[in-house]
Amino acid sequence: MSQFEYVLLDSAEDDLDETFIWYELHKQGLGVEFILEVEKTFLRISQFPLAAEKNFENTFRLVMRKFPYSIYYRIDLTTFHVHILGVLHHKRNPKTLKDRM
Repeated sequence: MSQFEYVLLDSAEDDLDETFIWYELHKQGLGVEFILEVEKTFLRISQFPLAAEKNFENTFRLVMRKFPYSIYYRIDLTTFHVHILGVLHHKRNPKTLKDRM
């Protein structure tokens, strides 16, 4: 299988921006560590997009390893794109994601 290219929706970029700022305000450098972990997770998704848990409405969920967040995405098999829908904290209501779709 070819490596998939990932595309961030605006809402996912907003999630990342907000989380980065929150972590940096609590401990300098932790926001950078979060972003690096997100990038590692995006790489795993682009290499093995079907390996994650299938969630609702053809959406996949991959739990991050070092932070209490999950990455939600959809796969387009015709274009080999993974569309990142959101990066949500585990305590956040997953219905937030449904509202975005």
